[in-house]
Amino acid sequence: MENNASGTDDGYIPFIVRFKAWWEGIEPEAIMQARGNDQADTAQAPSAGAAAIEVDIEEEDGPLKSWSGSRLNFCRRLWGEEFEVVSPGGTEFSVRLVRPMALTSENSLLDLSAGLSGGTRQIHKELGVWVTGMERNPELAREAAALSKMKGLDRKVPITAYEPDKISLKPTSFDGVLIRETLYTIPDREAFLRKVAASIRPFGHLVLTDLMLVNEEAKKDRKVAAWLKRDVADASPDLVGAYTPVLEELGFDVRVEEDESDAYHAYVLQGWATFVEGLSKEDLNRELVSLMMIEADFWVNLMRALQAGKVRLCRVHGIKKAPA
Repeated sequence: MENNASGTDDGYIPFIVRFKAWWEGIEPEAIMQARGNDQADTAQAPSAGAAAIEVDIEEEDGPLKSWSGSRLNFCRRLWGEEFEVVSPGGTEFSVRLVRPMALTSENSLLDLSAGLSGGTRQIHKELGVWVTGMERNPELAREAAALSKMKGLDRKVPITAYEPDKISLKPTSFDGVLIRETLYTIPDREAFLRKVAASIRPFGHLVLTDLMLVNEEAKKDRKVAAWLKRDVADASPDLVGAYTPVLEELGFDVRVEEDESDAYHAYVLQGWATFVEGLSKEDLNRELVSLMMIEADFWVNLMRALQAGKVRLCRVHGIKKAPA
């Protein structure tokens, strides 16, 4: 993935085009010339021969919704098979976000972005805290629950699926809550946060990270539109700084509001670089190439919006005040 997102006049060649050129054994510039600069963000190059793999990204146009077995396996390999995660940062990012809560084996944590739950289990392993994992996607939640059970952690790190508008949480039952890159996909965020806030004990912690737009103008940006076209259907990022007043109204003392974009960008680039370096020609069957190109299309578009300064990955940490 390149940091330059300005087009092709300066020699920039998208990741997907470079990958396809490598597979077909031709120079990427030949693909760029054949396709024209105005179509440089997809992988629709003319075939160099009958053996070439053809993957039409337009056929997969729209949000990446399904967590099929093949996509799940691909993303595990992309972000670290041994970590059992399907998002950037491995388990390191999740643990780093929770550590400032200073939770112990006497405390309980709710992770509302469990994913495949590798990070959720690592939080328990490193900090000793009892963790309830919840995942919005039922396919991921099912796989995550099976992994926890297989590791004998289905009591200490149970995983279940939830729907944001129907979630039911026991009041004042958690000492901390973690929400990673999830809120921007929930239409009624304030109602959801109200339920989450009620589940946190006095002096408990809420740490969230979310993709957010820098201003109203960013909503019209083409890079932002290209990213959101690939994200979940309900994706609608809020503006930077929007969560602080909401949390303060819900009784939190917001201690931290920081930009984690550089770290997030580094996690993404590290994941893709490690993945590509580990590929061999034998790995490149039609299914893997297709998954790789489609997944890369999503991350390239998000990273372009991030690098252009239109989107930021923000971290907010609030502590719930004692009742008056």
